[in-house]
Amino acid sequence: MHPRVSEVLAGFAAPLGLIAEASAGDLARLEALVGPIPEPWAEFLRGAGASTGNLRLRGQHTDLGLSLAEDVLPVLEKKRKKEAAKGLKLAPVAASRFMIAMPRGTCQDCGPVWLELEGGLLPAAIRKGLEEAGSHEAAVVQVDEGGPRGKRSPAPAFVLGESLAAWLFDAAFRQFRLAAAGPPQRRSVRPEHAAAPRSLLESLGRAAIAEGFRRHELSRFVLTSHFTRNDAAAVFAWNGNAVEVVFAARTPALASRLGVALARPH
Repeated sequence: MHPRVSEVLAGFAAPLGLIAEASAGDLARLEALVGPIPEPWAEFLRGAGASTGNLRLRGQHTDLGLSLAEDVLPVLEKKRKKEAAKGLKLAPVAASRFMIAMPRGTCQDCGPVWLELEGGLLPAAIRKGLEEAGSHEAAVVQVDEGGPRGKRSPAPAFVLGESLAAWLFDAAFRQFRLAAAGPPQRRSVRPEHAAAPRSLLESLGRAAIAEGFRRHELSRFVLTSHFTRNDAAAVFAWNGNAVEVVFAARTPALASRLGVALARPH
């Protein structure tokens, strides 16, 4: 269902500018620390592991660094040194999540971003929606380190993307396509009590098509849909409770009309 990470990077090659792959040495250092690398992350590192060019990524409250050498390896190596000092076994072990990024900013509670390999950190409503759609990609989540501790009260996990490709695509679309159409505006559409999020997303998609939009060819996700037309762009994103409708248009009059049309399911 999902496009590959390489497809996303190629689809935005021009606005991304200079992206740089991770070095063989950096990849070897990573594997020495954590063992085998999940394929979506390995694919990203082969294409943009040293630099994402002009692409800006965000977590829950802060910017994120995705340079393997500058942002990820130093943190992992520091963690391993602490483990060694405590006499802990350092052999890489299989994990249910894989760290891919560290936040940059002043938020004291924002923890690392992870590829969630088994789904245990996903909120129930989001996990159910992905399971019903048959999606088995590793989601991208950020854990709030300021949340409660312990197995009974796990720290909140914020889903940034239902897959690595989905997160990268959504960030690129919003930065390079949506923002170029005008100032982004937001609406929130809540489903009926028994309505599935997929049904609501599909209904809002029909509303967009009725307004002359077409779905972007790389937008093949369960939780988000991305639409374009020559003078506007729109994103529909399910957050577990409601669908966030984000749209932008070239003129205020058009934006006003689309604000009504795109927030009304068909």
